[in-house]
Amino acid sequence: MVIPSGEKEYLTVIRNKTAVLIQGACRVGAVIADADEKKEAALSAYGFNLGMAFQMADDLLDYLADPRTLGKNIGADLREGKLTLPVIAALRSADDSERQFIAGMVRAEDFSVQDFEKLVDILRARGGLAYARRMAEKHVAEAKKALFDFSPCETRDLLEYIADYALGREV
Repeated sequence: MVIPSGEKEYLTVIRNKTAVLIQGACRVGAVIADADEKKEAALSAYGFNLGMAFQMADDLLDYLADPRTLGKNIGADLREGKLTLPVIAALRSADDSERQFIAGMVRAEDFSVQDFEKLVDILRARGGLAYARRMAEKHVAEAKKALFDFSPCETRDLLEYIADYALGREV
């Protein structure tokens, strides 16, 4: 996998990795249900934004979740050399020593719990975690907005719940 060097590249990766997959699943559902073009487009937009939010939230979990609950090692993305949105956003305002530390973490095949905790502190202090959360929240809001073409009903409520859950999940 290509390691994104910046936010634009990161967004392209998650767009192609997760968002398009969920978008397609939602669009196929509309096609199978013989929905009109407007509703098909609405479900497509819902799925795309749900996928973007889901992946951003998943990236946040890599830094914030309890590894026993998450079911994978802390910093799994970093161990694979992947830059995620929290890291990319934090790098914008990091000082030279923080940038060097982050670069070393990304290149390291292994790192200590203490180094990982230091990284999370930098991501928090430099706004990387908050920025990624805001971006995920924006996509959840866009996913729910796409559902306005549907009358209020139990199914729409469920889709809105799924969008909220994508951001609020623990694992």
